[in-house]
Amino acid sequence: MDSNEVDTNAVVVHEEATGVGPQKEGDPIGDNGPDNEPDDEDPRERDAFEIEKAVMEFRDEPSILHDEYPDSEEDEEDEAARERRRDNIRGGGGNLYYHQTFFSDIAFKEAVLDHALKTGCNIAQYRYDKTKLGFKCDGDGCIWRVYCAVTKKCSKWRVNVYKDVHTCNPNGECEMLKVPVIARLFLDSIRDEPEYFMPMKIEETIKRKWKITVSRPQCQAARRKALRWIEEEYDNQFARLQDYAEETRVSNKDSTVERTWKESCRPLIGVDGTFIKGKVKGQLLVALGRDADNAIYPIAWGCVQVENIENWVWFVRKLKVDLGLMDGDGYIIVSDRQKGLIRAVELELPKVEHRMCVRHIYGNLKKNHGKDKEMKKYIWDVAWSYNESSFEAHMTELYNYNVAVWRDVVKSKPRTWCRAFYKQGNYSGHNSRFHKKKKSSALAFEGVGTVTHGSQVEPSQGVVMSQG
Repeated sequence: MDSNEVDTNAVVVHEEATGVGPQKEGDPIGDNGPDNEPDDEDPRERDAFEIEKAVMEFRDEPSILHDEYPDSEEDEEDEAARERRRDNIRGGGGNLYYHQTFFSDIAFKEAVLDHALKTGCNIAQYRYDKTKLGFKCDGDGCIWRVYCAVTKKCSKWRVNVYKDVHTCNPNGECEMLKVPVIARLFLDSIRDEPEYFMPMKIEETIKRKWKITVSRPQCQAARRKALRWIEEEYDNQFARLQDYAEETRVSNKDSTVERTWKESCRPLIGVDGTFIKGKVKGQLLVALGRDADNAIYPIAWGCVQVENIENWVWFVRKLKVDLGLMDGDGYIIVSDRQKGLIRAVELELPKVEHRMCVRHIYGNLKKNHGKDKEMKKYIWDVAWSYNESSFEAHMTELYNYNVAVWRDVVKSKPRTWCRAFYKQGNYSGHNSRFHKKKKSSALAFEGVGTVTHGSQVEPSQGVVMSQG
């Protein structure tokens, strides 16, 4: 048995010998004003935690289910759906137990924070050490406590003490919710909707969601801190961009896509562009493939100032050379109806089969017929038609249902997005881009630098990285 553990038959299974002591002088707490409230975490440790968390929570996309009406981003663009997304701030379960292990002290503190948010109790930290951390409930007379440490017996952070009983009534206070913690809780929300998540909204959300009261100045300081972190992310990433490109040239100068993409993936490429939000503006152009398991295969990405013909020609030309697509014969491209992209494909890949994305077609139709909730079925029935007679039958059904929608569908040239008119092969079933959400194809490239091979740099345009 470890020297700081004692067996008991009470609620506390194990107890450290030192017990709960008073706060030591010099411990990193105190309040010198909300904006000056320190964050006692090492940023590198926080990054390691976030990466480990993302890996643990990663779920591959499900297999393609043909002829099932897919969810569409445009279907959810109502206020109730936006409120649900805004409310999805914290997903931790708040479950703690004796001898629970964590890979870092930050992971342990996050679990305690989840418990505090789940219970609404006033959890406070009472012990700070490189290898020992302790939290207790500051509620009136409450005996709840948890202690976690790295010991000789267990090299991981392990819960050695846990009193899992709250003998207090939550009063809306929680010492854990300091400025840095609030900033981290709302970091992604502020990144996505900075104008919505103002201090008052942050304060209201904490009160409504967790029954915890924080001050308006705390929320103001937390929002400012989150915005500083977001800006620092851009600064840090761009500071290393040239180093990244140079290292890729040196370490992967002989890489080729012919050993992987051509041999293991379908001859199908999804191309898309999305806005880059935040400190640095512009647009991200991406190309995605499908492997034999129907999983997304990142092919290439490029950063440009604007999505126009010139930049799409540059991107498609780089893609053509890197993948050896020649004139495009035997390959399929799926995209939206962006005019610059359509023209670029015509110029650089004149023999490629260029399919239009049905999700994008449906999204455009929603703009003109947004209140027509039954329209979706008819559009996808047209898209899934296996032969020309089925196509004509479904177009007739659409005409009988709504002539105005039928006219707009005809204008969209449905033969470019209907399965009946596709080439036969291992790519014949794809008539939409490779993602559920409009931005997913671009977001799929976050962190792709660790696995890409080969690079091409053209300073006047941007950077393209291709997977070898």
